[in-house]
Amino acid sequence: MTAILLAAGRSIRMGRDKPLIEIDGETLVERHIRQSRAAGAANALIICNPDNEPAIRERSSAPTLQQKGAGMSGAVLTGLEATAGPIWLICVNDLVADKDYRTIAQAQGGIVIPTRRLERVFEGGYLELEASLVKRIVEKPPGGCPPGSPANIMIHRWTAGQSRLAQLLKAGIDYESAVNTIIAEGARAVAVPIAHWTALKTPADLASIKPAMRRPEVS
Repeated sequence: MTAILLAAGRSIRMGRDKPLIEIDGETLVERHIRQSRAAGAANALIICNPDNEPAIRERSSAPTLQQKGAGMSGAVLTGLEATAGPIWLICVNDLVADKDYRTIAQAQGGIVIPTRRLERVFEGGYLELEASLVKRIVEKPPGGCPPGSPANIMIHRWTAGQSRLAQLLKAGIDYESAVNTIIAEGARAVAVPIAHWTALKTPADLASIKPAMRRPEVS
């Protein structure tokens, strides 16, 4: 299994490059590589932009690629075209605890999506659920995702459907719509509740990281 780390965003709201932000002495990229490897990913591939690739390469032993195409869909497709077999698709600014990674790894489903109930309005996506099954992703609804809705946390584990995903992305369909199409075609997508999650979007979010999210050897 390969962990594809999506680290090519421009981090405009944060004001500095998010993949290189350090928490407990490790960058967000290093954190996700460590966590995904502990959860069973044998390999990692980091999708970068031209500005941050040199620094990411210096801090990480994993191979890097510069993103081709626009947006997250372009980053995902860049990774898919360079890998084979099961994958994790990881947005590096979505932080979860080490034990949550293990929970995601143990879940059964062609697509596994971690989630937590939102405590406030959130600019991002949420999941429409039927019990634990994901019916579709609702991305950036008008006014934001309402409190109480299950967040779409972008640490997606794929054990089936990767070739179909690549096909749809090549056709110009955005990532969330491609996932919804694959679910509608019969893929089993499972939502897995996790205990801890922080979406790092602004400097204020750094202050909200709870002790349970820290590295075990540091806490």
